[in-house]
Amino acid sequence: MSCEFEDETFTVEDVINRAGFGKFQIRLLFLSGLGSIADACEVFILSIIGQFLACEWPLYREQIAILTYTVFIGIAIGNVVLGTLADTYGRKKVLVITAVSLFVFGFSNAFVPSFVWMVVCRSIIGFALGGASQGFTIYAEYCPANMRGKAGFYLCYFWSIGTMIVILLSWAVMLNLGSWRLLLALLSLPGLVVMVSLKWYPESARYYLVSGQYEKAVKILRKLANLNGTGLPPGRLEEVTPSKERGRLKDLLSKDYRRSTLLLWFIWLAVTLTAYGTVFISPIIIQQGFLGKIEHTTKHTRMLRIAVYIQCLASNSLKTISCNFLL
Repeated sequence: MSCEFEDETFTVEDVINRAGFGKFQIRLLFLSGLGSIADACEVFILSIIGQFLACEWPLYREQIAILTYTVFIGIAIGNVVLGTLADTYGRKKVLVITAVSLFVFGFSNAFVPSFVWMVVCRSIIGFALGGASQGFTIYAEYCPANMRGKAGFYLCYFWSIGTMIVILLSWAVMLNLGSWRLLLALLSLPGLVVMVSLKWYPESARYYLVSGQYEKAVKILRKLANLNGTGLPPGRLEEVTPSKERGRLKDLLSKDYRRSTLLLWFIWLAVTLTAYGTVFISPIIIQQGFLGKIEHTTKHTRMLRIAVYIQCLASNSLKTISCNFLL
């Protein structure tokens, strides 16, 4: 019988589709979800931290805008740099860089002496967040084709959990203790949790194959199949020619991928413009409604009102629902 399957081969996709959505994917969902929570904590705090800082430092509106702007500039650069490194050296290695940076600079952010150092720390955090998407990529790679879209939706809810943690923790800490430094320190802890969880995180089997690490690819696929109770298909894993030309941005605009790339860029532009625009502008609009014109001095600054937190919860829920329907 062994001779009958001696010449048969199977692909990574064959193993994943045969295994289905089981224990391996559920565990990976929660591991990736921890990364989404940490990501959300560092991004969503931007929608309200500026008002807190203005209570301690004499900040202009332009400075508060710069704080958010530099983070997203960092994310844009980090996406390109860390995405290239992930394709070249492995997705898990980039996740390690991201998790360590989020915790170290997120925690350090709580002790900055000035606005300039705040911007520096948030810029580095933004750069690190550019690698956070590798968690979603690994999770999606290990999901069967017929579940990949739905499985992606499951991960969106962890991001929502992270934003709600920010809102509720901000409400509790700022309204009772009035310490934005304590708030930032607490919001860096999810990064520490992600650092610990990476011990159980698998590397991409596809990365192993294209980088010439055949035995490691077989090992992780066997673990997946056994955990889901299916076992590997008959035969042996099909080998691919190792390639050093990985992670090139120009490949996204090649003839085979140009249309899909441009469509995805447009979709994400529309989604992020609508979602983040609503999230970041709403607290300002509501606070102006309560307080009138915001002065440039700390003497006239006040803490965000309870209504702002309630609105943030509502806009976050709307963002999650809209993103799920759009994507």
